[in-house]
Amino acid sequence: MTDQDNTDADARDSSARSERMKKRFSSRSEQSETSESSKSSETSETSETQETDTDAELSSETADTQETQKTSEASKTSETPVRERKNLNLYFGEALYEAVSDQMKRIQYEADRDRDIELERHRHLYPGLMLLGVESVRDMSGSEFVDRIRDADLIDSP
Repeated sequence: MTDQDNTDADARDSSARSERMKKRFSSRSEQSETSESSKSSETSETSETQETDTDAELSSETADTQETQKTSEASKTSETPVRERKNLNLYFGEALYEAVSDQMKRIQYEADRDRDIELERHRHLYPGLMLLGVESVRDMSGSEFVDRIRDADLIDSP
């Protein structure tokens, strides 16, 4: 393959990625407009119905409110610019750094290929890896954790 072929292939990839991003961002604004119009129709429907004070309805409303709050918090996190989020600096040994880097590249490639989504390193990948790591150690005892990181040679010798 010549340098010109590589340049042409890069330009096609860039153009295709640009088109996907345009579609993604335009669909987000359409979703926002649809969401706002459905909210206004829900409000008018709610005002037209009679309210009753039964325990079942109150608990249902409480559950709905809690679910709405969770959804609202999740959407706030996804909409918050990355640089305004909490920051955590990590220091990796060379082998762990290479393993994390390799897995992130693999995940990025496969997500783009299989789901047509471009995952950002600081917005999606690092938080995703941390979340899945936290989930995997949630039920682990302290001694189990120490044994696992010792086996992985992550504990420095005194």
